[in-house]
Amino acid sequence: MSHRKPASHRRAFIALGVVAVTTLGALVLVRGASTPPSASPLRHHVDGEGPLRSTGDPAFHGTFGLDPAVGGPAWTIGIYLCIERGSAPAVLDGSPAPTSVAGGGLKLLGAYVRRFQPTSADVPIYSANAFPPSVPDRLLPVRGYAVTNGCSAGPPLEYTELLIGVGEDPAISGGGGWQGIDIGYESGGAHYVVSLGYDILVCGRHTPSQYCGGPSAAR
Repeated sequence: MSHRKPASHRRAFIALGVVAVTTLGALVLVRGASTPPSASPLRHHVDGEGPLRSTGDPAFHGTFGLDPAVGGPAWTIGIYLCIERGSAPAVLDGSPAPTSVAGGGLKLLGAYVRRFQPTSADVPIYSANAFPPSVPDRLLPVRGYAVTNGCSAGPPLEYTELLIGVGEDPAISGGGGWQGIDIGYESGGAHYVVSLGYDILVCGRHTPSQYCGGPSAAR
């Protein structure tokens, strides 16, 4: 995720087929102009424009479409985190939150962090059925965790993954969920919130079909 890409307008569908991980569907990447978050007393920034980042691309937009017909009722979403600027760690505030909500068909089950060296037997999750996930690494609380691994130009030798547990909200029909992920953190004596361009959507009638497909998208 550390490579920057040209800011061209294009759309790609990437299958989430990861070794030893249950594939949920498609992560849809949409390139386009970013919209900076509104003014805040915190230092609020988008991906790639502050100390903590994920893809490093302010124009990145990816959607996880979670289909209850083929997975669930709980899922884990894995988000790569690294330090873009300076050597100060980024100390996480606590559980992530949506930048905005569409449809409301998603509920947060919890979150963990893990740091590991990727191997053929221990790979990034990206997405998987069940929460907490079954991984060979220790799952650590989010609040107070210090992200220290620097961002790399190639495949990272050390990988910090934020593991977000979500489930379908049975009280709300029609699907929907998060549009963007906000993560609060402290670095170098300043308090930040980074808005990452990942959507997490449960498939349903309120979810655009290109993110899900199949009969469940019309529920």
